Amino acid sequence: MIAPIIKSNSSDSDDLDSVTDKIHDTRLSDDDEIVDIEYEEIINEPSYALAIESFPVPIPKTFQEAISGADVEKWKEAIVKELMSLKSRKVWTIVDHPANTKIITHRWLFTVKIKVDGTLMYKAPLVARGFQSPLSYDSNDIYAPVAKMVTVHWFFIIANKYGIRINQLDVRTAFLYGHLDSNHPVYMTIPEGVGGPSVNRSTQTCRLNRSLYGLPNAPKCWNYEIDFFLKEIGFI
Repeated sequence: MIAPIIKSNSSDSDDLDSVTDKIHDTRLSDDDEIVDIEYEEIINEPSYALAIESFPVPIPKTFQEAISGADVEKWKEAIVKELMSLKSRKVWTIVDHPANTKIITHRWLFTVKIKVDGTLMYKAPLVARGFQSPLSYDSNDIYAPVAKMVTVHWFFIIANKYGIRINQLDVRTAFLYGHLDSNHPVYMTIPEGVGGPSVNRSTQTCRLNRSLYGLPNAPKCWNYEIDFFLKEIGFI
């Protein structure tokens, strides 16, 4: 995502109200006056032009394709990295198949992202097929607030006006910090790549402890975690 550079056209004598008035007039059009770099200028730069081209990198559709097709070592590295992240978060516990309980399946997704320097980053996120869950969810179970871009622009303008420094925070595998309700367990098939002498796929399954991507309530679980943490440290 390319974040525009925001600048204020107001003089130092403008007060907060005048800046706020300008915010209400903000639009997301290409010719908006608050955007420092025009869209055409961005995509004509080599590093960004690279991002909109198609790459001759075959994207596997299944786990077996990833470990047997082209760029196999890079895909294996991405898979191992994902599994290590899931293991460190203790996303699931392998248990015996519970009686009379629906077990949802999973899916490996494979994608390639472009780094700032133009090199490729192979990613292999594991997601749950949450739509198969027998649990019923209402809006209170899955609702999670998100920021509107007009609100983000509002803060950019205020920060620019008063010289406030803006820091960006990226939480990797954010959803995996969320805890699932132990009173309503979710069971998922054991993913490919997870094995060992103690694992029996025919009689065992994964009981999910964390809000794995793909679950309907995963965003809500993550929001609860970050909200609690920020309040605990006095940020809010």
